[in-house]
Amino acid sequence: MKSLLILLTTIGHVYADYPSPQSAGFHHCALIYNRDQRPAADLLPYVAEIREGKPVAWLFDSFLFLMYSVPSGRSPMAGDTQREDWRYHLDTWFAPGRDLAALDEAISAAAVSFGPLPAKRQVVLSIPRPSRAVTDFGDVDGDGASEDLSTAAGLRTVLGWYVTEGKQRFDAAGYKHLSLWGFYWMQETIPPGDEPLTRTAAEAVHAAGLRLSWIPWYRATGWNRWRECGLDVAIMQPNYAFFSVHRGSLRRNRLSVNAHLARERGMGVEIELPMLCNDPQTRGYCLRYLADGAPQRYGYQAGATAYYLGVDNLERLCHSELDWQRGLYTALAAYVRGEAVTDPDPPPVWRSDGQLAPALGDGDLSTGRPVSEAEATLAKPTQVTAIDVFLNEPAPQASWRGVVTVEVRQDGTDAWLPGGWALRTGRSTGDDRWQVVTAPVNRLARPVRVRLTTATGTPPPSVAEIGLDASIPFAPPTSHLACGLPCTLSPASPAKYGDSGRELTDGVIPETGFPAGQTVGWYGQEVAIVFDLGRVAEVDSVELFVEGGGYAAINWPTGAALLTATEGPLPTRTAGTGAPPAGFAWTAAPPVVLDRQRSPEWADGHLVFAPRTKLKARYANLLLKAESWLMVSEVRILSDGANLAPAARYALRPAPTPDADGGYPDDGMRLTDGAIATTFDPKALTGWTDDEPRTLTVDFGQEASVRRVVTWTLAGGLYGIYAPASVLVELSADGVTWQQAGSVARPADLTEDGALKALPLEVASAAPRLARMVRVTVRGGRGWTMLSEVEVE
Repeated sequence: MKSLLILLTTIGHVYADYPSPQSAGFHHCALIYNRDQRPAADLLPYVAEIREGKPVAWLFDSFLFLMYSVPSGRSPMAGDTQREDWRYHLDTWFAPGRDLAALDEAISAAAVSFGPLPAKRQVVLSIPRPSRAVTDFGDVDGDGASEDLSTAAGLRTVLGWYVTEGKQRFDAAGYKHLSLWGFYWMQETIPPGDEPLTRTAAEAVHAAGLRLSWIPWYRATGWNRWRECGLDVAIMQPNYAFFSVHRGSLRRNRLSVNAHLARERGMGVEIELPMLCNDPQTRGYCLRYLADGAPQRYGYQAGATAYYLGVDNLERLCHSELDWQRGLYTALAAYVRGEAVTDPDPPPVWRSDGQLAPALGDGDLSTGRPVSEAEATLAKPTQVTAIDVFLNEPAPQASWRGVVTVEVRQDGTDAWLPGGWALRTGRSTGDDRWQVVTAPVNRLARPVRVRLTTATGTPPPSVAEIGLDASIPFAPPTSHLACGLPCTLSPASPAKYGDSGRELTDGVIPETGFPAGQTVGWYGQEVAIVFDLGRVAEVDSVELFVEGGGYAAINWPTGAALLTATEGPLPTRTAGTGAPPAGFAWTAAPPVVLDRQRSPEWADGHLVFAPRTKLKARYANLLLKAESWLMVSEVRILSDGANLAPAARYALRPAPTPDADGGYPDDGMRLTDGAIATTFDPKALTGWTDDEPRTLTVDFGQEASVRRVVTWTLAGGLYGIYAPASVLVELSADGVTWQQAGSVARPADLTEDGALKALPLEVASAAPRLARMVRVTVRGGRGWTMLSEVEVE
């Protein structure tokens, strides 16, 4: 995508601006997280750009020192810390030979290479979140009495002591190149109950003649009330770079929305490196931040900026022998110097309805236009990961619903090949007017064609941009017999709000809501409720009973569609690669009908899926999207006044969200999604530490020829993750009688000395065997057993 530019003014309203370096007192602030050792050599890549081992130009002008953990095990974020923990912060930062002293030394070393520092570098120190639950903090004022943070006086005393102590230590150290800018509020949210805490901290900081900053995550609680909390500078995290967390669910429009919201509220924008900079495809995420910060795009490059760089990612990039890692370090340095950074995405030139359509690639998301088909030819064959159709929808009630289909063509051929598809069923609440529909593709292409088919009764799409993503693939690296099929892991982790087997068709809509234990819940997932009526029937409508309003993070579905067919199976996702599935009808739901209002933020309601004419269906899938908790209590499938649901069978994909309890529970889909983890990725792994074996069962639905079964696990010892002791594979035609196909033990020569790797444990037969079901039993070894996939061929 060429660029994503939004207009930050509208008729009758002028937004604020990003905080200028002059008003903020700094421009580029690097976050420095605590670790066991940090000599001057480790900080040199932050102080100055390093080329061929030598510093060549000054880099960051400010440095924020912060801690996520302390030796006591208490959390500076959670608020249960005490005097010894707060002192540990200061003792660590002011210790000889590390952190502040090392930073001062690194600046002196760089100055030898290319001259004196233009101005002292600013230092910011974090303040742990104080908790009113701590009534025995420790004595900080020498009166012999422990401070009680449940009182306003105790809170003022502790915060005043910490700020004064930090300032006195800084002044006494006499650093040559450093100036104390102020302090940082560590907690990344400020709920209403914490606002008095923040204001008390601000009073203490201001009394010392210093300033207080804050960096909330995207739209964190209180993000838009930072001024009311007494803060001097606030910078918002887009959280877009963390692919290992969102796994592609966040698209590039997150940068545009974050920039708009930040600028409107007078906040800066944080630049973020991926949490794991070990995959060359992750660099595109960071480069998009840098490209979009330019003056001709969102302009946040000119404002006060914070940089999340991990614990040591920047150092590893600086000293790496890999070109792509060194290139990312060089790009960051160029950005800090004020230079433009090249967009990592190829710039397509689109034609729409036979005419050139430069507006579809000009980066302006402020206006949209109706588009039914668009085509572009890329400069060279490109592995296209996905197509993003960016919509401009200022009115939520006028949201487009329909299907996006993508076709690709390769050089030397005239045939269009299926690329991918996406069903747009609703609107994301977090993207405001800048909405996006993403169709995964994962194919080599040069010409690309995009079609938008509008559902009956909805307005045409208002397309602002069509973006081409060539970064991390969506599709799994492998496809096999079990791929995409539900699996059952036993013993199963209990769900937080689980299903008894008939919870959704028992006729009960609890008057007291989800606490009654008669609702089924998922958190932040795309969910499919899959019905088999047992016969073809005429369906008038389907009703889905849910809870919402925001209480306890329970909200209405952000997307909902009913899919029906006389023959199965039906899709259980709203997007996929290849051609869109055929042979089904789909119906979108109108807004929620309110049934019971318990409080301003907690209500019962239902969605009605009512096609214009009766549907003939045996199979019915409800596809739902949730951005927080989705709570479903009942489903009714109506035919001539009769409810067919109680007599039908249903399944849930994925299983209701487990009550993790510190583990890595399975969701019924993760181990057959085709994705093989090569490093620690909590969303891709199912893991346990106890000695009880786990059994995974997959039903193909019909007999299949099985030749080999590979259980993919992590091994190596890092984080206490080791290979399992053994894997047993069994096959069955009916789920009653099982025959052993073979077993495999942990390789005797396997070395597990710290580095993680994907380990395949394979059971293969000399000749294929017919089976409807496969059962895999895994016995753990020492430490954590972590599975990512069971591959069946």
